[in-house]
Amino acid sequence: MKINEFINKHKIQEKILNSFSHIVNSNKIKDLNIEDKEIPIDIKKIDYKQTELNQHSFQTSILKNKKEIGYYAVFFTNDGNEIDDFFVIN
Repeated sequence: MKINEFINKHKIQEKILNSFSHIVNSNKIKDLNIEDKEIPIDIKKIDYKQTELNQHSFQTSILKNKKEIGYYAVFFTNDGNEIDDFFVIN
């Protein structure tokens, strides 16, 4: 299966947005090391890698005032199930 088919079949963009929103909304500002919760991700620009364990890694920038302040990465199985995610502020 090609990566675009995988993204569409498993609604990966929607899952990434929902997962990111959940992290931002369920944690305190100081726990996330951010100034406020008005931080979007750049869902139109997603970097893809296949891991050594044959999992799918998607990474996108976290923005503040249109500048990158970190990244958000989500890992999925071949079935489109989320395995893990990382929220990193530079």
